[in-house]
Parts: sequence; C-alpha cells; structure tokens
Amino acid sequence: MLYSTALAVLVAPIAPCYAFQPVHAVNINDIATALKVEKLIEKANKYFKAQDSKKLLETMLDIKHETEAYTGQKIDISNSLDQVEKEIKAKGGKISKAELKAIKNTIKKSEKKHNHKALYMAAALESGCNYDADAVNIEWDYLCKSASKGKDKEDEEMILPVRVTVGVTIALVGVFITILPFPPCKTWGPALITSGVGLAIEGGCGKIEDDRKEEKNKKYS
Repeated sequence: MLYSTALAVLVAPIAPCYAFQPVHAVNINDIATALKVEKLIEKANKYFKAQDSKKLLETMLDIKHETEAYTGQKIDISNSLDQVEKEIKAKGGKISKAELKAIKNTIKKSEKKHNHKALYMAAALESGCNYDADAVNIEWDYLCKSASKGKDKEDEEMILPVRVTVGVTIALVGVFITILPFPPCKTWGPALITSGVGLAIEGGCGKIEDDRKEEKNKKYS
C-alpha cells in the first residue's frame, strides 16, 4: 500500500512532543500545548487506523484549534486542502474540485457544530446549568434539517468513500501540526500527509466525479 511505510512511523511509540531542545525558554503554555497535541495526534492515529471518519474529523478540528490558539495563526482550510491536492498529484493521483468542495463543506459543517457545542458549554458554565450533550446534538440536528429544507436535489453534496475522507482528513492533520514549532511535529506532519494521501488515492479519489458525471449522462440520455 502507498501509505504503509509512513503508517509504520505512526504506529511506533510516540516520543513526547516536549522532548526537544528549545530555541527559547519553555513556559508552562508550551508544555501544556505539547502534551495536548501529543494526545490528539495519538487519537487521530487511532481513528485513522480504524477509518472512523467522524471521530477523526472531530479530532482534526481540535488539532486545528489548538494550533491556531498556540500560534495565533488562523488556518485557512482552502489553502490547506490545496496543499493536500498538490501532494496527491505529486504521488500520481488526482482529485477533482467537486471532491475537494465536498470535503470542505463537510469540514465547515463539522466546525460549525464544534463551535455550537463550545458556545453551549460556555453558556452552561456561565449560568451554572448542567451541560447536556444529547440536547446539544438534538438542537443541532434540528437546525441542520431546517436549513436543508427546499434544497435542490441537483445541488446535493457528493458522498465520498470513507477512505478518501479519512485520507484527506489525516493529511490535513499533518499539514496543521507542521505549523507548530515542536520538532517531533516536523517529522509526524509529513508522515501523516504521506499516509493520508496514499489512502485517499487507494480509496479512489479523482474517480468519484467521473463516475458521477457518467451516471448523470446516463440519466439524461
């Protein structure tokens, strides 16, 4: 498999993120962030191997937000997906703009839900009420269903194979952590990108849009 070599790096015991020679004095925030990112990378690797796209996506967003909070740098999903697209092409694969758009929309929806939960939790803490995760999910599902009413079927989003979604998502994790100044992340990042790109190619990225167009042509012929 294209991603097997890089995966071997990831399944090996992970050295602590904070085990590096710093170029500046390490403070408590550096250590806390390094430890948190290390745990998140372990989770991402676990969900990657299990091909659990939903939990991997949630973990990817956690890593994105941790990276943004630590660096003060806003991460642009479109630019990050462009990097993944270049890596896919460099490995001889292809991925259509429609597929990238579908992944981007999935990420945006998940991030909105992620932010909705955070706001709900903050409000619960401020008011002294209990945080009810089930209530948050029910409310979010209702909002999503309300927003989707009247949507043209022709504009329905493309459904991507799990391996494509998982591959691109773990590659994004790799892109995000390379932004962090911790040397281990500079090794893990490229390994995650390689693993994700390999899985996405094996999963059939680039073929989905072609199949979709062919199916549409048959429908109207």
